[in-house]
Amino acid sequence: MDVVSKYPKVLSASRHKYRQLSPENAEEISSTKQTTPKQNLKHRENNKEEKELKTDEECFKVTMCFYSQKRFLCGDWAWGSFAAKCNHEYRMGETCGMKLVHNTENIQAICKLCEKIQTKHRRRNTEVERINRWRREGSVMKASMEKSQAMVKDFEQEISQLEHERQLKQRSIGK
Repeated sequence: MDVVSKYPKVLSASRHKYRQLSPENAEEISSTKQTTPKQNLKHRENNKEEKELKTDEECFKVTMCFYSQKRFLCGDWAWGSFAAKCNHEYRMGETCGMKLVHNTENIQAICKLCEKIQTKHRRRNTEVERINRWRREGSVMKASMEKSQAMVKDFEQEISQLEHERQLKQRSIGK
């Protein structure tokens, strides 16, 4: 019995691989696995399901835009650099608008807003100390005292405004 009559399906499927049948490659051909069309169809369906699962998992992994987060000593935080983009692109170069935390970087400093608040407190305290010193020495410089009192009121307004901004920033989650 020759190899061609014994394994016709294998030869037809592997004709591109083995152009000429010879005794050397006959054993290689006979050792290949023979499958029926139904088995091939089931194998293709299984591969298709695996591919669909992979694409669903990939879509699930990257559905929002991720950013790095900076957390300061004062408890405030800020958005850092862009880390990963989702597959929703509305316009070229734009993100979807949903910001999620990719990683958090703890910074051993206070935020700029808290630095401004502390600076205003220090300047206010120095003006209050000046006013108290001038009062102890005898109120000789009334114009300077009035000017310093006006500056103290301005500093207090600026501090309250900055504190209000800080509270609004803490309340807003993704902005």
